[in-house]
Amino acid sequence: MEQVIEQPTVAENILDILEKMGKIPRDDLVVLKDKYRQDPDGLEKALLGRQIANAAEIAKAYASYFNLPYVSLAGKKIPLDILQKVPEKAAREYLILPYHFENNILKIALAQPWRLAKGRKGVISDIRRKRNINIALAITTPEDLKEGLEGYKQKPPVEKPIEHPKVAAPKQEKKIVEQSPPKAKIPFVSLKKLDIPTFVLQKFPFEIADKYRMVVFSSLSNDRISVAAENPLEPRVAEILDFIRRANELKIELFQTSKDDIDFALQLYSASTIIQPKPEVRQAPAKIEAAAVKKPPVAQKPKEGQAKEEAKAQNKVPEVTSNELKIKETLSNAPVLTEEVAEEERNLDTFLGKPVTTVEQLEEIVRNGNVPQIVAAILYLGVKEETSDVHLEPSEQNFRVRFRIDGILQDILKMPLSLHPPIISRIKILAKLKIDEQRIPQDGRFDLKAAGHNVDLRIATLPTVRGEKVAIRLLDKTTGVKDLTDLGFMGKGYDILILNIQKPYGIILATGPTGSGKTTTLYAVLNRLNKPSVNIVTLEDPVEYEIAGLNQCQIKPKIGFSFADGLRSVVRQDPNVIMVGEIRDTETAAMATHAALTGHLVLSTLHTNDAASALPRLINMGVEPFLITSSINVIIAQRLVRKLCPSCRKEFELPRAVMIKVKNELEQMKLNEPLKFYKSVGCNLCSNGYHGRIGIYEVLPMTDKIEDLAVAKYPASKINQAAIGEGMITMLQDGILKALKGFTSIDEVFRVTMAD
Repeated sequence: MEQVIEQPTVAENILDILEKMGKIPRDDLVVLKDKYRQDPDGLEKALLGRQIANAAEIAKAYASYFNLPYVSLAGKKIPLDILQKVPEKAAREYLILPYHFENNILKIALAQPWRLAKGRKGVISDIRRKRNINIALAITTPEDLKEGLEGYKQKPPVEKPIEHPKVAAPKQEKKIVEQSPPKAKIPFVSLKKLDIPTFVLQKFPFEIADKYRMVVFSSLSNDRISVAAENPLEPRVAEILDFIRRANELKIELFQTSKDDIDFALQLYSASTIIQPKPEVRQAPAKIEAAAVKKPPVAQKPKEGQAKEEAKAQNKVPEVTSNELKIKETLSNAPVLTEEVAEEERNLDTFLGKPVTTVEQLEEIVRNGNVPQIVAAILYLGVKEETSDVHLEPSEQNFRVRFRIDGILQDILKMPLSLHPPIISRIKILAKLKIDEQRIPQDGRFDLKAAGHNVDLRIATLPTVRGEKVAIRLLDKTTGVKDLTDLGFMGKGYDILILNIQKPYGIILATGPTGSGKTTTLYAVLNRLNKPSVNIVTLEDPVEYEIAGLNQCQIKPKIGFSFADGLRSVVRQDPNVIMVGEIRDTETAAMATHAALTGHLVLSTLHTNDAASALPRLINMGVEPFLITSSINVIIAQRLVRKLCPSCRKEFELPRAVMIKVKNELEQMKLNEPLKFYKSVGCNLCSNGYHGRIGIYEVLPMTDKIEDLAVAKYPASKINQAAIGEGMITMLQDGILKALKGFTSIDEVFRVTMAD
């Protein structure tokens, strides 16, 4: 019978940490573990009772074990509106305490974290989901936490109400005071005595707050706000509040405050760099919603591409601030929180109604605040710009959108942090991920149609200290698989590769860093081999492009289906050609070698800087050198460089030092061509003078000399020298040849090769 190894309990781990801190003698450690293994509460009492450790030391041990910060809350006065973000019953039952809230992040202290594991594990997730906020956990002592729990007994700072006997308050208004005064009385609140969080204040844009002399000072939930007004019974105030209530399905609790308190609150806007005051513009109440949106200054419409170029020239990133969002979307994120996505929402051409082709159009959609449309617009623009990856990243000040275009990551737009939770939730819904799981990374995928392109999107989330970051890989299925010549193979390297592809067995390796186009190269090879008489099986992680006629398999390491496991099964499928997405370990390397030696053509990738380094890497993995050299046909190393825009590229003369280096490389190839180089300029048809990418390659065949050096375990530098001596064209040389043909610039070639 197989022996089951039990994992250490929380109590055992805490004892180990305290022992390392020098608090517990080794002899006592065994006794305490045996007695309190399943009783962390009893362990804490024993440690305190026997004065082995104090409460702070125990809390710090918990912090170390759970990898959370330790905080001291002794004497800290926590505002009631922060405490009320966690129900008092849950706070007392699980010994959890909210103590700080800023930038939509609620910090919660735990006194005995094992209570959450023992009780209802989803209590923190429930708070996060219901409040639509991010949670940051910390550890404190039970004494500090119980002191903080007393804050629930405090009452809101409500003063004596001001009577207005002749004018009745609106019937819809509901007061938050427990002893509600008669309807003619509106409770008074002193804003100077409150700590108003920035995100609460910003629920009304500055223009609205200043114009109507009213501010939001509390928001206990997404559908309830507390508003303080200098003149709450003024008709125009009642009118706009009624509009906001109806438009957003909100409950508004109205309070009276003084002129000084309103002035104080308005100064908080400037302190948080929200917006500077604007002159009052009188308008009809019917236009209230439009007034809540900050309009950009009226200017002459720029020519096509002019605004983009001006922004790039000034290194400015377009930004939409929170006060520019319409009131409805600032206060409520309800449109996002639907669990199902209609099929028509995946067709962005019809869902958006009109194309999104500029950042300015994206800004306008963000200002409207409709979260599904914001996500759709970001992805649509990404497809139009031929983006390979979209990054959505929260920071301390804003929520950033970045596109990787032609291999270069570029800032596109900055959005207010208030949009971060609903946008991330929307993407998770599309990718069928767990919305309430924000502690661990998640991976998913979904398809959409945009600008006539069928696009496969791979989603990867990552928890950061500022909230979840999302990376989206865009795979355009409409473009299909390119031919080897389209990828940039030419000349001698192309001839060597074609010769080795035609062999019935052996290994073809593509090497290079992540994102250098290795898989695309292998797809081009497979497409050339794809015939009815050839059985091709692939093992991929993930399957990036589906090709008719191929048997493509998605590996799943989490359930035991790895590359090595897949290879064992694939060789029993009577394959002619096998593609292994990546050689990651010794077992996969050995099995790929074995498959090649038993009559299969194997294609795979490896992470090395150049072609020569692949041989020592495989040897270091534990594969016998003579097996490697007997099985490998050819090794390809590659990088991707940006292609010059043919519409605006400009001929120029290289600096003298660069020219000398270029001539040295050309002399090694025994080439004597006219030296004519081009540089990027930039126009309306490209991005900074570049459009698209092309590969630069070095193709290393397995010759007798290379085989002898590898078997003798010579370093990669010696193997590389021998290959060059036999006529191999290096990536640098291939790049220079492409620069001479005007495909790319010499700067691009040096950018991707000189670091090597």
